[in-house]
Amino acid sequence: IARKTVARGLRSILEETMRDVMYEVPSDETISEVIITKGAVEKKSDPLVVHKEYRSDPKRVNDRNA
Repeated sequence: IARKTVARGLRSILEETMRDVMYEVPSDETISEVIITKGAVEKKSDPLVVHKEYRSDPKRVNDRNA
């Protein structure tokens, strides 16, 4: 609202915010989710990258919702 944008403007803001993680996430199987925070949109911080949890043995736990 403050930027007076509509859907295309919102898409542009999110694409700019996610530019780096869009390329990182598909190739990293340990990432379960990416959280776009207010700070990330305002360029004060990076998006929050949440990694899957692993047990002490090499078997993976699906994710934190498991």
